[in-house]
Amino acid sequence: MSDFTYKSVSAFSMDVRVQSKKRPLLANIRQQYEDIAGRHGSYSFTDGTLEDITIDVECWFVADSREDLRYKARQIAAWLYSKEKQRLMFDDEPGVFYMARVSNQIDMETLIRHGRFTLQFRCDPFAYFVEEKITRHAIIASPQTFTVSNDATAPTQPILIIRNNGDKPVNNLILRLENEVE
Repeated sequence: MSDFTYKSVSAFSMDVRVQSKKRPLLANIRQQYEDIAGRHGSYSFTDGTLEDITIDVECWFVADSREDLRYKARQIAAWLYSKEKQRLMFDDEPGVFYMARVSNQIDMETLIRHGRFTLQFRCDPFAYFVEEKITRHAIIASPQTFTVSNDATAPTQPILIIRNNGDKPVNNLILRLENEVE
């Protein structure tokens, strides 16, 4: 059984079952095209940034009665509503989350005590690690070299925090970034 968690609440705990998911492999590259009269084709301008992605999730649920169906539908709507992007996690992608918000009007098909609907989550174009990678290095000699690596699939800028735990001032500190890969 497939499940997802949104705003720290699992679909399963809301009695919502996932029928299918559609997640893009890669987001669209943000581009502008300019057509020039008398020229075949067009010029493409891009800074290489990615557009948001849309993740479609088809869901269903069962209620005890028609009244219960409407009650559960309101509970589900309250859970899914958010002004801001929230964490969206899928059970088949452990360790990562998307920053997402429901972007569509959710139309529900009903048949007696069954409700079926499709969610469209508008998300940042990549998944984030649940656990931050923290690397600590003690600099006790000069010069000293250490490596900070990015295990992700998108370029990430490291955050370096330098703390002097000694009682003497640190002079002539030089940080050099080498082997940057795009």
